[in-house]
Amino acid sequence: PLNASLDAVRRSVEGWTQSRDGLIWGRTGDNIGYINVYALGSKQLPAAFDKVLESLGDTWAIVLDLRFNGGGDELLARDIAGRFLDQTRIYSMNQYRSGPRHTDLGPKLERGFKPRGPWRYESPVIVLWGQRTMSSAESFALMLAQCPNVTTMGDRTAGSSANPRRIELEGKIVVNLPRWIDLDPSGKSIEDVGVEPDVKVDAKPDDFTPMSDPVFNKALEHLRQTPETDRRPGKR
Repeated sequence: PLNASLDAVRRSVEGWTQSRDGLIWGRTGDNIGYINVYALGSKQLPAAFDKVLESLGDTWAIVLDLRFNGGGDELLARDIAGRFLDQTRIYSMNQYRSGPRHTDLGPKLERGFKPRGPWRYESPVIVLWGQRTMSSAESFALMLAQCPNVTTMGDRTAGSSANPRRIELEGKIVVNLPRWIDLDPSGKSIEDVGVEPDVKVDAKPDDFTPMSDPVFNKALEHLRQTPETDRRPGKR
């Protein structure tokens, strides 16, 4: 299920802008930034994201929405997540298949990322995800969860990785063959179970309407508990 309503979010966000690179952005009336990364396919995405973040550098918080993201290029996600990171960190591990048996797996290999950019967004960030957050977007979610100023919210991710190899056979048959098991930083498999957020928002599909998005509303409610004296620009 999709735990989101784009129409409802649009009603709360001013300056709504969408690009072909996989981004939607704007800000609320009280200066909370909103960035929706709905795809990880364009090679121009990191540069486009940098421009959006620069334009939102004066906001005192950001909601980063991954609920519409079905995956793509994990390396693009690393570049984006690096704008919120304080130091090099491990975000995932994986085991490649090493033989014909179901239990034939190689060693656990760590995957890390590092800070990127001329400055880091330091104010609070809430990252939204759910069961439509899949594949490389789940790795993206795990990256952002390692950032010190991030709170994650929503529902679990899909638990659908596999890093498939494309094999073309005779008769125009194409097979996508799974090659690995994807693991979180602690070594726990995310396959079929996904990644849990810090704050679970229990909402039924019918709760999401053109007028209501309970997950987005919860994020705004959480951020607006910040005293006005503590609301500082993310770019410092």
